[in-house]
Amino acid sequence: MDLSRPPLSASPAPPLSPAPAPAAAGNEIDRRIRAALGRATGNLSVAWVLLAAGDWGINLLASPGKRFELGLLALEYAGPWRATATIGSPR
Repeated sequence: MDLSRPPLSASPAPPLSPAPAPAAAGNEIDRRIRAALGRATGNLSVAWVLLAAGDWGINLLASPGKRFELGLLALEYAGPWRATATIGSPR
């Protein structure tokens, strides 16, 4: 009874899969810009934010009374700075 092992075959090992290509620099830049936009918009779609701002602006343009109220409110909040303003006077 022969308990010796048969000789190992000399067949080549299967080829290794190619290493994944390193991420392009453009992908990294895109990722960082998207992350910054997400933080700036509270993770809302940039298109949605722009549409909402445009809608708000159009509605404000069509409401002169509201613009007047907002102007008065701005003057009220600017009270402390308005007293020290020197617009038009020489320095």
